[in-house]
Amino acid sequence: MITRLKRPIEKQALIAENKHLHEQLARSGHDRDADIIGQSDTIVDVVRLAEQVAPSQASILIQGENGTGKEAIASLIHKIGPRKDKPFIKLSCAALPETLLESELFGYEKGAFTGAVSQKEGRFELADEGTLFLDEVGEITPPPYRLSYFESYKKANLND
Repeated sequence: MITRLKRPIEKQALIAENKHLHEQLARSGHDRDADIIGQSDTIVDVVRLAEQVAPSQASILIQGENGTGKEAIASLIHKIGPRKDKPFIKLSCAALPETLLESELFGYEKGAFTGAVSQKEGRFELADEGTLFLDEVGEITPPPYRLSYFESYKKANLND
């Protein structure tokens, strides 16, 4: 009988605690969907830096070891910046063989190669006016000719 009485009381306590924590998050102005947890000085500094760069139109390089939250920081920058209503597209560069990287980034036209039965938009097009998060970009070694693709793409879009 005591167990039956304890459960509703525990449930009410959990509901009250949950409500209290949600109110604290709302008051702090912290984006609860950003997956950034922590209150250390380092985390606070990183979040402040993200808030400073978010309004910028510049490309941003986020560096860190695996599992340190680079994607969470990129997501935060996207969510609080002017691109928040545009797509947030992710690509894990390390997971792709070099032969597919170009097709993933730039897309391809139907018939461009064997097996290209339809047109496919590249990640640059999908992220248009939004954010393209290239995870593990440092793990790829692009041949020199690939750099000219990036420059050509950039120039072509500036001329549109």
